[in-house]
Amino acid sequence: RNELDPRRLTLSVGAERIWINLHDFVEERLGEGMELAPISGFANKAAEQAARLAGLLTLWEDFEAQVVPEQAMVNACYLARFYLAEMLRLREAAKVSRHLKLAERVRVWLIEKWSEPAVHLAAIYNDCPVVAVRNRKVAKSIVATLVEHGWLQAAPEHTHVNGARRKEAWIIHGRTL
Repeated sequence: RNELDPRRLTLSVGAERIWINLHDFVEERLGEGMELAPISGFANKAAEQAARLAGLLTLWEDFEAQVVPEQAMVNACYLARFYLAEMLRLREAAKVSRHLKLAERVRVWLIEKWSEPAVHLAAIYNDCPVVAVRNRKVAKSIVATLVEHGWLQAAPEHTHVNGARRKEAWIIHGRTL
């Protein structure tokens, strides 16, 4: 009653061998520090998905087929490996670098806590609560990133910040001197 009762497709000897090779390929790369570890939840299912794809490819070719041929499994494994590579690529593209995370924390501090319209480098590495920017070199690179992204703009030379003239300072986005 309203239930599917699909017939079973079996794997040919060649298809099973290829499927096992994919399974082993993935398993060898799932350990800590290995290439598929970051997507282990997805990668763990790659062989299972390849078997499903092989079944679909088989039935596409011959709806009455009873056995998944070797070539269908080869094609399905190509697809599974493509999807593994795509998942790794997308994961990498979605990662935000440590530097950008620091820049964002400094930006939020400037917007929410810094009351002046402009800021100077020493204020960032001395006053900002983000410990990782407590040195001149890191603070300078964070400023460069915030300038690049439009959150800071170079102020005229000798701008007053915190009651003192600064040779180098930056105006915070949305504020005026």
